[in-house]
Amino acid sequence: MRFPLPVFQVLFILFLFSSNSASAQCLDNQKFSLLTLFGSAPTPSWTPRTDCCSWKGVTCDGSGHVTGLDLTNSSIKASINSTSLTTLSSLRNLNLSLNFFDSSIPVSLSSLSKLTHLNLSNSGFKGHVPFEISRIKSLESLDLSSSILGSYNSLRFSSPAFGYVVGNLSLLRELYLDSVDISSPVPESLVGLAHLTSLHLSFCNLTGQFPWKIFQLQNLETLDLSFNPLLSGSLPEFPLDSKLRILSLLNTNFHGELPGSLGYLGYLQRLQLQRCNFSGRIPLSFGLITQLVDLAISGNNLSGEISSLGNLTQLVYLDISSNSFDGEIQSLENLTELVYLDLSGNMFSGSIPSLEKLTQLVQLDLSSNCFSGRISFLSSLKNVEEIALSNNNLSSGIDSSYVEGLLNLRKLNLHNNSLNGNIPSSLFRLPSLQYLDLSQNQFYALPNEFSDVSSPLSSLDLSDNQLQGPIPRSVFQLTGLKNLILSSNNFSGTVDLSMLQNLKTLSSLDLSNNRLSINTSSTNTSFPQISQLKLSSCNLMEFPNFLRNQSISFILDLSNNKIDGEIPRWIWRGNWFLNYLNLSHNMLSGLGLPTVDLSLSGLITLDLHSNKLQGSMPIPPPNILILDYSQNYFTDVIPANIFPYLSYGVFFSLAGNNITGEIPSSICNASFLEVLDLSNNNLRGSIPHCLGELNNLKVLNLGKNDLHGVIPQSFGYGCILKTLNLNRNHLEGSLPKSLANCKQLEVLNIGNNWINDSFPLWLGTLQQLRVLILRSNMFHGPIQQIRRSKCFLTVAYNRFLF
Repeated sequence: MRFPLPVFQVLFILFLFSSNSASAQCLDNQKFSLLTLFGSAPTPSWTPRTDCCSWKGVTCDGSGHVTGLDLTNSSIKASINSTSLTTLSSLRNLNLSLNFFDSSIPVSLSSLSKLTHLNLSNSGFKGHVPFEISRIKSLESLDLSSSILGSYNSLRFSSPAFGYVVGNLSLLRELYLDSVDISSPVPESLVGLAHLTSLHLSFCNLTGQFPWKIFQLQNLETLDLSFNPLLSGSLPEFPLDSKLRILSLLNTNFHGELPGSLGYLGYLQRLQLQRCNFSGRIPLSFGLITQLVDLAISGNNLSGEISSLGNLTQLVYLDISSNSFDGEIQSLENLTELVYLDLSGNMFSGSIPSLEKLTQLVQLDLSSNCFSGRISFLSSLKNVEEIALSNNNLSSGIDSSYVEGLLNLRKLNLHNNSLNGNIPSSLFRLPSLQYLDLSQNQFYALPNEFSDVSSPLSSLDLSDNQLQGPIPRSVFQLTGLKNLILSSNNFSGTVDLSMLQNLKTLSSLDLSNNRLSINTSSTNTSFPQISQLKLSSCNLMEFPNFLRNQSISFILDLSNNKIDGEIPRWIWRGNWFLNYLNLSHNMLSGLGLPTVDLSLSGLITLDLHSNKLQGSMPIPPPNILILDYSQNYFTDVIPANIFPYLSYGVFFSLAGNNITGEIPSSICNASFLEVLDLSNNNLRGSIPHCLGELNNLKVLNLGKNDLHGVIPQSFGYGCILKTLNLNRNHLEGSLPKSLANCKQLEVLNIGNNWINDSFPLWLGTLQQLRVLILRSNMFHGPIQQIRRSKCFLTVAYNRFLF
């Protein structure tokens, strides 16, 4: 006996029949168009003998027309055949993202009148976006964005085209134009896109005022305007029914106060307002945005308390750094989902609140505030990887129990606090710790030796403390160290540089300003290649031998030692990378020149002051910024050809030598000079007129020379001089009134000259003037008081009438 089929089986058979009839093979013209679209097949499955509807990335309708083409990340490098493209007139979805077209967007795209989704992101297209795209009235999603390095602003809209295109695509739901160069204001026509859910316009060089009504679009969920620094505006009142989930204004010029209606954004999950110009307080209504996961408002001018943030229990990322928030933080214990917390660069005070319940926290930055008290709270942060508490008022010591459970900790920065006592050995047993900065505190003891030197530390900074005794040998057994900074302590004893041979990856070493003696006699060539070596005040008697074999040193500081004789020639010629050399405060008598040509040196800073160097001053390296030859025994004249070498220089001092001759006028080629000190020499002649025209000059010291003539009248309106010292010369004439243009002048010393003038009452216009020395000149007439309560004035040995 036969039983009728159940109803659901009948329906299933009918479904199979209809599916088979709908999946017809693709039409020949569709296949031909696909095969000729790029000149060659983009994937191996595209072969002439197979049904193109079965090819990878191809979707067809029931009649064999291609309706979808997804060739994302197919390494296509050819251009698009416009004729083939127009044949695919049934296309609804076209995705060519992540390819290498390196051509302009084909105008023929405008013929695809049924297209709803067009994705050309990160595809190497360049040039102008064709305004013909506006003819694709059916478009719901348009993505022309780029996030690949080197593709920034490769595509661009002509000035009117952007408004015209978006104004005609009235069905748009998604618009992604990140890194497309628009370089114009956002057109009001965007307000008419009533269906818009996502608008991405980051890195577009947008300018002008942003139309505030766009914030109020009924269906808008994502708005990204980040990295448009010339785009301005303010946040409007948001509607109660707003669907916004993501709002990013990062690095724009939005300003004003945060509106209380932000509390209406019940769907908001990400709010990024970093580096804008918002001011005022965080509204209490912030506490109503309970779906917020990511809140970043750093780098604004916001102030007041942050109590309302304690209700945002879903927060994972919270960054309110670099504002002016203040007061004590009552509690953060409700923010149990936090992974990242940055409150740095504010004015918070009091004790750091309990963080015991923030068990998910990975990164914590409370640096540059006014927090005080102990750091015992650290023991509760079991999952934390990075802690920054620098630049606060934290006190007491570090107990072993605070840190020994922090097994994931990679970075600990406690720089510039008032912490004291012993540095616990448990810090050096932490299995993940790579960076440790305890500098500028009051620690006075290190463990004599570490029980375990398997620490993965790569950077250790204990500088500016009160550590004493010998440096533990265990420090030199931390074989992963790249940076070791122990300067400005009270370490004593002898350090044998041969111990550095264990530190194969060491690139920076600073033992300066201790009570150490350094044994430099080792000639072993297996020393690490150290890029920064600072051994100032280390009782060195000679140049360390191992430096002969260093080839990548950038910074070398051997100042304040007892090194005498000549500077070895290999210092100058053996290192193309050396850009900072400080040999000041030694007893050096020769430069190892002239056989070495400094014009080949890459030095940017050369400090040789306070030695016994003799002879003519050497021509400096060509890119020098800071050059200090002061307090030596250099003689002869200033070479006229020296100043082209100082064309980028900001500091030049020859003070305290035996330089003779005149100041060459070529000195004014050094137009970037901020400090020029030629004092205490035997210079004669007049002051070059052009010195008053150096608009970057802040300090000019020509005191204690044999200069004659008048003080130049050339100090212009751009003058930023803070100190002018012409003391003890033979200058005459009147005091130039053009000095009134130097509005930042703080010190003016023209004492011990032959200036013949009445009292310079006009100097009273200089609001910053703190020291005025007119003594021992030929000033005459009635003396008047400059109205400066904090101005030191000396006028003795003149001809004033009192």
